Amino acid sequence: MSTWVSPSMSRFNRGTSSSTPSGDKPAPAGPSAFAPQYEPVQLGSSSVLKPLTPPNVSNLTPSTCLAIGEFKELLRQYRQLDDGITTRLNRTFARSRALGQSTSPSLLSASGMTSASSADLGTSTYATPAPGACAAFWRELVDVWIGREEAVRFCIKVADQRSNPTPPPPSTQLTTADQLLDADFHPTPSSPQQPNEQRWSRAENSAETLARQLHNELKVESIIRARSLDAFKSRCKFFTPSPPPGPEGDRERAMWLGQPTPAAQASAQGVVRP
Repeated sequence: MSTWVSPSMSRFNRGTSSSTPSGDKPAPAGPSAFAPQYEPVQLGSSSVLKPLTPPNVSNLTPSTCLAIGEFKELLRQYRQLDDGITTRLNRTFARSRALGQSTSPSLLSASGMTSASSADLGTSTYATPAPGACAAFWRELVDVWIGREEAVRFCIKVADQRSNPTPPPPSTQLTTADQLLDADFHPTPSSPQQPNEQRWSRAENSAETLARQLHNELKVESIIRARSLDAFKSRCKFFTPSPPPGPEGDRERAMWLGQPTPAAQASAQGVVRP
């Protein structure tokens, strides 16, 4: 894996088609320089559209991982879905309600009230989102969460490789002072380190610091997911996902239950997952 394509956020970035009246068919405009770019990605037997990373952020490479500031900026951009989840939920369900896909709660439906105002009150204020809207939004969340976790895991592998470099061979060259004192002098542990050993020690410390920061990003992901999950469940009270069997299903199930994913658990235990 050398590059990373951002997770699917196409549903929220496709433009403003919902604001155009259904009867009007404006002429297709050329692609905007600021619009996200999409490419077809095959997933099993289906094909979805995934946007590339924004033009101002390069695709994820080992060099991006090693520049922690650059990597955190990339993560910040792809955490925007979670940052504005309440607004996005409201817009998604408002669109569902406008299409007549929402239903009044059972108490209002069975009350026998037939006035238009009562029906509108039940649909607009207390309506239950359509299962399809909840399922689509959940799929969107999971795709983004998995994409971010995969990005962090990729960079953790890069950092782990950097934190275990091959130490330089011990230097046998004597300093001028050593040569003047004793031609048979053997360096002791208390002797000053040679320049190449000092550089290796600094590189090792820097790589370990980077690895700790990246492992910490998995904990940050858990906190962000928990906040978004609470917001989602407060709106989709009757929705329950059906994760597929296998590792991907285990990860989605852990996300739904608000538990650390298998990758996060392995990271906390210092185990490298494939």
